[in-house]
This record gives sequence, structure tokens and C-alpha cells, in this order.
Amino acid sequence: MLSAIIEIGIAAVLAWLLWRFVSRLLNPSQPAESEPGNYAGTPAKLRPRPKLGAGAVALAEPDDDEEPSARV
Repeated sequence: MLSAIIEIGIAAVLAWLLWRFVSRLLNPSQPAESEPGNYAGTPAKLRPRPKLGAGAVALAEPDDDEEPSARV
């Protein structure tokens, strides 16, 4: 008799937790009020980046006497 009551209690708690999880998943609540010192909504200040070239890379010309299959 006592074990049946414990099983029903565990099943009820699990059902309640599942209901709570699904309801919060479908209807998310509003986020909590942010504290005055919270800078989460402020973008970070970025340092200016140095001006770099266009990114072109110089490659050596292949030798004419090499076979095409020898090049990698």
C-alpha cells in the first residue's frame, strides 16, 4: 500500500515537472529587469584596425622545364 502511494507521488511530481518544462518552453516569460550596472545591451568599443593590403599573394612562376605531373 505504501509503495503504491510513493509511486503515485513520484508520477505526480514527474508529470508536474514535465508540464512546467513544456509550458515554459512554449510561453517564455519576460527577462528579468537588468541592473543599472549591467552593460549587456551596450556594444563593446573596438580599437581601430590597421589598414592592410588587399590580400594579394605573390606566387612563383613554375619552371618551363618541369613536367606538369611533377608540380604539386
